[in-house]
Amino acid sequence: MAEDFSKCERYILQPKKTEALLVLPSGKTKHEDNDFSIYDNVITKSSCSTHLGLLRATTLKETAEHNVNNNIQKARRAVYSFMSSGLHGVGGLDARSALHAIKMFVSPILMYGLEIVLPNQGPLYKLELAQKRLIKQLFMLHINTPDVAIYLLSGLLPIEAMIHKSAIVTFNSVRLQKDDAVERRLALRQVNVKICKKCKLVYRSTKDVWKI
Repeated sequence: MAEDFSKCERYILQPKKTEALLVLPSGKTKHEDNDFSIYDNVITKSSCSTHLGLLRATTLKETAEHNVNNNIQKARRAVYSFMSSGLHGVGGLDARSALHAIKMFVSPILMYGLEIVLPNQGPLYKLELAQKRLIKQLFMLHINTPDVAIYLLSGLLPIEAMIHKSAIVTFNSVRLQKDDAVERRLALRQVNVKICKKCKLVYRSTKDVWKI
């Protein structure tokens, strides 16, 4: 299908840069051993591939875990890059400036794409630990400082609340589009084809609205 579409649109795919990601349907542990080719070249099979900055794996659980670990790693690198500008504990930027830098440059990296992936409790716990550890280090707080004190001092929301907020905003932006918009048509197709609980963005966003 991809090869036929590329011929119709008059562009050439790169077989060496193209990967086949075999997604496992729910309830199955093994996929059929099929080979895919483009221009008579066999495509490499992959268990994890990057698309639009998001890592895609064979299952939703693995996809969430890969993206969470990748975001934590990139957010840590972003913090290290700001250390020369004074983003560290004692003797660095004041608390207000440090928090502003975190909100503008670190939190978006830590949260990238998670309103679509919607991780479960295990990956969420890793994200919460990463955010709380960062805040404690910047404010020079003790490791046993209660979570309530951390969020009151920083003014930041917990990771789970931030993901719920982003997911609701994304769902609402799709829902309010015109009837002929591509995103709205795709969402309606997912709702019509899949069971409600399997249409993850719609189901979780509706659940979050009722929770709020």
